[in-house]
Amino acid sequence: MTLIDATASHDEADLIETLVLPLPIRVLTGMLGVPGEDRRTEHELTSMVCLLPITGHEATVTLIGTLVTHPEQLARSRPDETEEFELAGVNIPANPS
Repeated sequence: MTLIDATASHDEADLIETLVLPLPIRVLTGMLGVPGEDRRTEHELTSMVCLLPITGHEATVTLIGTLVTHPEQLARSRPDETEEFELAGVNIPANPS
């Protein structure tokens, strides 16, 4: 079951508890192949563990740098809170103001 499915299966859900907290570990274990049916060699796992901080840092620097130097991109990344939108097949209602 995906995190989105687990969250959507509740009438009410704490998004931090059901989505935000488990997401990083799911991503990292998925990248490392743990647990999973696709077992990796020790060399592959070691290489991935060594590269994760570097690639994560680079991706973060690039994203933040883009948003700082191109504020119009930041504005485009924010949803219009007055309109309903869809996230992973789930309709998210507008923020009532």
